[in-house]
Amino acid sequence: MNFKILAALGGWLWVGAASALCPWNTSFDSGLGFCTDTNNAFGPFTRGMTNQCTSAGGGPACSNTVSVFYNGTSTTGIAVPVQRWAKDFARSVRGTASCPRGASANTSFDNRCVEVTGSFGTEVYGPFPQTWIDRCRSAQIGGGNACFLNRWSSTVYNSVKNSLGPSWRLPMPNGFTTSDWCVCRNIGTNPHIGWDLVNNGSMTSVAIEAGTVSRGPTLNGSCGWELEITDRYSTKWFYRHLNRPNLVNGQSLAAGATVGLHRDYPGSGCGSGAHLHFERLNAGYFGDSSVSKNCTGTVRSCNWDPRKPFPSFIRTPVVSTLVFSDLNESVETVPEGQAQGQAQILARACRLDPSRYAAASDDDLRDLLAPPRELEVDLALAPVAANLDFDAKHLAASARFAGNPSNQCEAARGQNCLISWSLFAQNDQGEWLRVWSDASIRNSPVSMDAEAAFCAPALRSGEFKMVLKDLRGQRYGVDLLRE
Repeated sequence: MNFKILAALGGWLWVGAASALCPWNTSFDSGLGFCTDTNNAFGPFTRGMTNQCTSAGGGPACSNTVSVFYNGTSTTGIAVPVQRWAKDFARSVRGTASCPRGASANTSFDNRCVEVTGSFGTEVYGPFPQTWIDRCRSAQIGGGNACFLNRWSSTVYNSVKNSLGPSWRLPMPNGFTTSDWCVCRNIGTNPHIGWDLVNNGSMTSVAIEAGTVSRGPTLNGSCGWELEITDRYSTKWFYRHLNRPNLVNGQSLAAGATVGLHRDYPGSGCGSGAHLHFERLNAGYFGDSSVSKNCTGTVRSCNWDPRKPFPSFIRTPVVSTLVFSDLNESVETVPEGQAQGQAQILARACRLDPSRYAAASDDDLRDLLAPPRELEVDLALAPVAANLDFDAKHLAASARFAGNPSNQCEAARGQNCLISWSLFAQNDQGEWLRVWSDASIRNSPVSMDAEAAFCAPALRSGEFKMVLKDLRGQRYGVDLLRE
C-alpha cells in the first residue's frame, strides 16, 4: 500500500488540538485553548479567569454550569456540567499569554498549563487524549465523569501518567551517535560501555525520564563532571563529560529537565570533542540482562543497552542473543547460531507495541517549511506474516534529495543532506504518535525497511506526517495519505 504527498505543513500545529476530546457539537479552538461551538466557549475555565469574570461584574453567570455530552449525543452521551461563556467574552478574559489567566506552563507536568490556588491546590489543564480519560475513569484511578473535564487535580494527573508508563526523552535532544554502545574501538582494549551523542545546537543533556539525582555530581578530572539519575521506574542512567551541573544530590527532576551542558570536556587523556557519554547501569524498567563483548580475547561487560527506549537508534543487535518479541518490549534469548529461530520470532514481531508510541509534542510539529521540489519521500505499508494472531502492518520509508541518494553531507561543496527524520502517524483516536525518530542518518542512505518491524498503529484517517531536517538547519513537513 503506497502513499502520496498531500501538502506541506506550514506554521505550527498545536498538537493538543488533535488529541482533545470535546463535547458533542463542539470542537477544540487551539488559539483559545477551550472547546467551542459557533457562539460559546466551554470550561472548566481557570480559577483566574473566573475571578476576572466576577470582577468584571459577571455575577453568578461566571460560575454557573450547563450540561454537555461526551462520548455521544444528547441522548446517548454522558452528561457533564461545565461553565459556558460567550466565546468573545472568554477570549477577552483569557489573557494573551500561552496559558490562560492564572495558569503557567510547568515542566513538572510535561509543560502543561498549571494553576496553583490556596483553595484548590495544584490543578493541571488539558486537553487530555481519550486514552488518558479512559484510564482516569478506570477502576484503578476511579475519577468518574470528572475525567472528561479540561482540569484535573495534580494527584489525578500523576496517577494517570504513572499508570500509562514512561515517555522517554532522548538524553541529548536532536542528538546523533558519534560512537555507539558496546562496540570495539581502536582506542583502548575494552568495548565502549557508553553511547556517545552530540548535536549541532545547545549541546545540553536532559533527564531521560522523571527521577532523582542519586549519585554525584562529581568531577572526574579531565573527563569532566558526571552524575547518575534514578528514574521513577528505578532505572539508573549515567551522564558523563558535563560542565559543572547546576544540580545537587537528591534533587528531583522532571522528564526533559536540563541535566547540564557539554562544552569543555573531555580533556586530554579522556577522549576528544565535547559530547555526552551515556550509560544504563541496571535493568530497571526493562527487566533485561547486561551484555558482554569480546574485543581482544577477553570478555568484558558493556552493562545494559542505554539505547533501549529509542529503537530507531538500534540498527542491529549488538549480540545475536537480543531480539524483540511479540507486541511488547521484552527480550527473548535465542542460542547463537539459530538464525532461523530468530527469524521466526522477528516475523511475529513489532519492534515496539504501537499503542506505546509516544505522543507528538508541540515542538515536533512546530515551524515546519514546505519541502523543496528536490526532496523525495516514499512510504509504504507491508503486511506481516499471514499466520499472526494480530493485525499488524510494517512500515517502510525512504527520503532523499534528488541527485544525492546516499545522503552525503558536503557543506563545503554546497551538498545538502538530511541529518534527522521522524515519522508520525494519527491513530484511530485522532492523536499524533511518533513512530520513529532518528538523528544518526547523515552520510548514509535514509531508509527504513519493513524488516525493521516498525508497525503502524490502528489508523483512523490513514494519515502520516514525515518531518525532516537538513544540514542547513531547515525543518520540512510532509503530509502523506494512503492512496
